[in-house]
Amino acid sequence: MVQPNISDRAAEFSSTAHDDLPGLLGSTIAEATQVLSSLPASRLTDPLPADLIVPPGINSVLELVYHIVGHFQLHTGQIIFAAKQL
Repeated sequence: MVQPNISDRAAEFSSTAHDDLPGLLGSTIAEATQVLSSLPASRLTDPLPADLIVPPGINSVLELVYHIVGHFQLHTGQIIFAAKQL
C-alpha cells in the first residue's frame, strides 16, 4: 500500500525540527522495517503505480527500495561527516 507523502520541507529545516531527531529517526526506521518485512517477495518485481513520482529509470518495487536505501545511506554519510567536522 502506497502511503501519501506527508513531508513538510520548511518544517523539517526549522529551528525546532531537531528537538527529537533521534526519536524521529528511530520511529522512521521502525516503520520502514515493518513495511519491508510485510512486503511479499512476489511484489518486488511489480511495476510501480503510474501516478507515483520516482526518478527516471526506476520501474519496479525492488528498484525503488534500492534507491531509497541508497538515498538514506548518502544522507547518513553526510550527517556523520558533518558531526565529525564539529
